[in-house]
Amino acid sequence: MVINHTKSQIVFEHDAKNELATSELNNTEFYLGRPLEVGDSTYVAEYGGSWPNFFKRSKFQKLNLFIFNFDTLKRYSGINYLVEHKLYRRFEFSEADLEKSNWQIIVKD
Repeated sequence: MVINHTKSQIVFEHDAKNELATSELNNTEFYLGRPLEVGDSTYVAEYGGSWPNFFKRSKFQKLNLFIFNFDTLKRYSGINYLVEHKLYRRFEFSEADLEKSNWQIIVKD
């Protein structure tokens, strides 16, 4: 679960890789349609398997969470621009980290 404790709306993506590839993220409308409001939370779904399998597939056994400011996404030409210019924050978590936090990721400013 991702919990937004920042001062603004955010959008996010998760991946097993340390870097995002812009070709994977070319649907800006998808991100514009799902901002996480201040104080709200949402579950992170692992499509195509389970979380234990996700960590096994991950090169470094880490979940990488990429946080984008929603207003910044709207301001620029799209999600690929933000990735290319590294206008995001990246957090990484091991399975043990997530178990310790009861699978809750609190995003703060």
